[in-house]
Amino acid sequence: MTTNKMHTSGAVATEVHLPRWKLVYLIERGVLPQPTFNVPGRRLFTEADITAIRKALDAKPQLRAAVWHRNK
Repeated sequence: MTTNKMHTSGAVATEVHLPRWKLVYLIERGVLPQPTFNVPGRRLFTEADITAIRKALDAKPQLRAAVWHRNK
């Protein structure tokens, strides 16, 4: 069963085990995929968005490091 539930950036950050600030930082810099919906003042993520973010993080484990350097 699929749901149309939307998730906030804080909920997604908790689910993918990243601090919220880092999730938003990586999204804003184009390193992680953008959410499907942007409402003024909010990013709303679908289950597909969360899956895409997980895949991107799994492909580049260095993104989870405490300090992330673009040159690595």
